[in-house]
Amino acid sequence: MAHHDNRFEGLGTSVLGRGNWYYIDKTGRIVISPQFDFANSFDEGLAYVRIGNQPGFIDKTGRWLLDPTCSAP
Repeated sequence: MAHHDNRFEGLGTSVLGRGNWYYIDKTGRIVISPQFDFANSFDEGLAYVRIGNQPGFIDKTGRWLLDPTCSAP
């Protein structure tokens, strides 16, 4: 099981399990569900994530700040 350490941002870690990344809190409870093909550590409240070929940023609640379905003109 792979993981990124996010403790300095208040979350436990981002974890790779069964093919998808997700985020857990300090107690090990899943706080952002498994859905990402890639998930980076949080920095200043945001994390870079990717679903398929679509990248974006999420906040600590899992809300997309840059929608992965948007494309550049």
